[in-house]
Amino acid sequence: ALFGLPLTGVKSETNPNGDTVLTQWFERARFEWHPNNADPYKVELGLLGKELLPSGQPSGGQPSMTTGSYTLQHGNYQRTYYLHVPPSLPVGQPVPLVLVFHGAGGNGKSTEGLTNFSAMADQQGFVVAYPDGVGHQWRAEPDTTPEDVAIDDVGFTSALIDQLSQAFQIDTNRIFTSGISNGAGFSYRLACELSSRISAIGPVAGAIGASEAAQCHPGQPVAVIDFHGTADPIINYNGGVPSLGKSGATLLSTPDTVALWRQIDGCPATLQNQAEPHLNPADTTSVDEQSTGTCNGGTAVNAYAIIGGGHTWPGGPQYLPVRVIGKTTQDVNATNLIWSFFASHHR
Repeated sequence: ALFGLPLTGVKSETNPNGDTVLTQWFERARFEWHPNNADPYKVELGLLGKELLPSGQPSGGQPSMTTGSYTLQHGNYQRTYYLHVPPSLPVGQPVPLVLVFHGAGGNGKSTEGLTNFSAMADQQGFVVAYPDGVGHQWRAEPDTTPEDVAIDDVGFTSALIDQLSQAFQIDTNRIFTSGISNGAGFSYRLACELSSRISAIGPVAGAIGASEAAQCHPGQPVAVIDFHGTADPIINYNGGVPSLGKSGATLLSTPDTVALWRQIDGCPATLQNQAEPHLNPADTTSVDEQSTGTCNGGTAVNAYAIIGGGHTWPGGPQYLPVRVIGKTTQDVNATNLIWSFFASHHR
């Protein structure tokens, strides 16, 4: 197409002339809606020369996208995601990008509240996006049906990275993913199939699918920090078919998932084990950490077993009753630990 693919949905912006207008950004153009103009001139091209710097950021150093909901056409599907941009995002320097994937039945916006990654982004200066899966789920296994191929979640993720890289100075060596449940499994799939772009992943309450594991041969090592409750009633710590969800796919156990990635990343055989401090006597969970030391490419594969923990985000809210999802530990905060791990495991 002459103007390229759309980069944003329709939104209100103030142009260089000081007019507040409805706009939509494309890869090679920016359109403005001027309803008071005569019919042939209601839609005008924005003055890109005034608005864009060579870095791809608008004049004044501010990114061309702000916090809010956006769309991205990928194949026959209009995909959606929620974006959080820190008010004081560093200008004139590359910044990290974190993609956080919801669980089956969830959505990006609710996952922002569950994980609190946006507050971490404000503190640490990175862009964070919360994509939405088609039908509220991610294809965490290899694409085998025509529908899977058409949806192309891996391709969508790559296209989303491209779109955000047009709007921000994204550091290509610091692109990370995290997610819970089905979103955790999809993070493992991305590490297998999109290792050229993803430096590290932080899966929570999920595991790699057996079919994905059988064909996982990433071109580059990917660092992993994993969290899973040993009493998870939905995705069993010991593997098998999840008790909820539509896929019915068999998952590896969490110990086997972690062992697979230690093999892939060429980690040393000697492991370091330690129990995390127990902070609240009323909290009946506990946390054991197992870390590897340095693996190939400066990676690591660390695992936190939440003893007695459920299908939950460590340090997050008890988003459903204990009888449904199990207990949420407060001995560790997954978001804090994941970001600390990401910050020290980039390329």
